Amino acid sequence: MQKIIDIISAMFILLWSYAAITKLGSYDVFSTQLGRFPFISKMGFFIALALPITEIMLATLLVFKRTRFMGLMGSIILMLSISIYIISVLLFSETIPCTCGGLSVNMGWTEHLYLNLFFVGIGIIGARLHNKKFLQDEGKLKTSETE
Repeated sequence: MQKIIDIISAMFILLWSYAAITKLGSYDVFSTQLGRFPFISKMGFFIALALPITEIMLATLLVFKRTRFMGLMGSIILMLSISIYIISVLLFSETIPCTCGGLSVNMGWTEHLYLNLFFVGIGIIGARLHNKKFLQDEGKLKTSETE
């Protein structure tokens, strides 16, 4: 169980680290692109700064076992938020901008949504396993070995 939690956490750490470095490495381009996105154009400057900072914070939380559950929950929330935004763009936007950057440079919006939903799924699995392991370690959950 712990190995699965570690693998899921490592996947998020790599994702968030890569995403943050990519955004900060080309901050001007990223900020300008966000200014063209439907629904968030007026908040582009704030999002361009807040998003990579949040990604770095989540990656850091995921490194340490003591804060890993918070990192998993934060990752699920961020991925769900981005997924809801993508769904909104796909359903309600007259123009759909390019995804322009990072992992999504070779993906369309639909593929990006599928990738996000995959990470939401593994995040939920990781959080549930982490919670189950915590309860077992605390002796609050019976396992088949102790029955």
